[in-house]
Amino acid sequence: MGYRLVALACLPLEGLELTHSARLVLIQMARMAKDSADEPTYYGGWKFLAEILGYPVWTPTDKSAVARAVAELIRKKIIESGGQPAPGQAVEYRLRLHL
Repeated sequence: MGYRLVALACLPLEGLELTHSARLVLIQMARMAKDSADEPTYYGGWKFLAEILGYPVWTPTDKSAVARAVAELIRKKIIESGGQPAPGQAVEYRLRLHL
């Protein structure tokens, strides 16, 4: 779905140093987002993101690791939260990678 976004996520982002975890989370988000969308959006939830960080079972440790990586990406304005999700739904994140 997002092969061009994945390629962009793997490139160095000018002036932005990312931790290894944040880079992996960004790549995982890019894998699910659509390249063809005007605003590429990730909608897969945190459990999917935890998998790329090496957490096969969802635990509080996984949640903390994903939260740190997502917070870093938001702080550096690489992703943007789509707001509060409806109950039972995952939050969406807009990816600020330029195609």
